[in-house]
Amino acid sequence: MPAIFGYWNVRGLGHYIRFILEYTGEDYVEKIYGFGPAPEYSKSHWRRKKNRIYRTDSRTKIHSALKMAWK
Repeated sequence: MPAIFGYWNVRGLGHYIRFILEYTGEDYVEKIYGFGPAPEYSKSHWRRKKNRIYRTDSRTKIHSALKMAWK
């Protein structure tokens, strides 16, 4: 089962983790959460879903970008 990498679609904040996953050749599924313009979206949407970069596989769940980079 491939790992799941998820983050919001904003400012490329998850790019360096994507680069590491691609460079190491790890199989992963990317889950992107959308955040659109007002009035349809508000900051409350950030709190309803995941609000950090995360990586999950069958054995581990990591919610810190630094830990992901060193894992």
